[in-house]
Amino acid sequence: MAQVFERDAKYIQGGQIRILQENVKGSGATLAAVSDGSYYSISGGMLSFRVVKTLRFLDMRRKVDGKLVKNSGLRVYNAIMWGVMYRRTMQSLRTGFTEDVAQAIVNRLRAAGGELQE
Repeated sequence: MAQVFERDAKYIQGGQIRILQENVKGSGATLAAVSDGSYYSISGGMLSFRVVKTLRFLDMRRKVDGKLVKNSGLRVYNAIMWGVMYRRTMQSLRTGFTEDVAQAIVNRLRAAGGELQE
C-alpha cells in the first residue's frame, strides 16, 4: 500500500509542478510549497497532502472587478488530485487487496495440509 501511495503522490506532485512551471507566471512561492519534501506524507496506511491555498484557488472561479471570472482552466488541483486518486490509486489498492486475500487463502489451505490444483 505504501508503495502505491508513494508512486501516486509523486505523480500528483510532478504533474502540479509541471503545470505551474509551464503556465503560471510568478508561481515561485506556490511552486516551492508544492516542491517541498513535506507536501505529502504517508503514515499509518494514510496518504495526506498539505493544502497549498494558492494552488487550490487556481482552479476556482473568482470575482475580479465585481465580475465572476472563470477558473484558469489549468486543472492543477481537482483533476490531478482526484483523477489520480480515484482512477489510479483506488484501482491499484483494489487489485492488490484481491491478490493479498487470495494468497492468504492459499497459504492457510497449504498450512492446513490441503492440496491445491494449479
